[in-house]
Amino acid sequence: MKRARKIYHENDFGFTRKCSCQDAVHVHFGNVAQLLNHAQLREFASYVFETLRSYADVHDHEERSIYIRTRDCGLMFTLNYSELKLLNDILENTILMIEVETVLSN
Repeated sequence: MKRARKIYHENDFGFTRKCSCQDAVHVHFGNVAQLLNHAQLREFASYVFETLRSYADVHDHEERSIYIRTRDCGLMFTLNYSELKLLNDILENTILMIEVETVLSN
């Protein structure tokens, strides 16, 4: 029998799932997949939220004009505003689910 995968949150743009071998989260959005520990997840979520706020007045929500930096200076993720909103939704709800999971396990 295959081990069930714990999905934290899912929407039309991607999903997050608990890593079965580490205290981390697999974050999948668009064609990107990352493995982030909880501290990295919070940092990434904060960065995405701030980026979302700074692009709130963008005229074309479907133009790929938003660049999300990574730890590698030569690599960035390109998103449109609608995708950025969906990514923010994934990250916010994942952090909430981790907090609930932590409270319930204590």
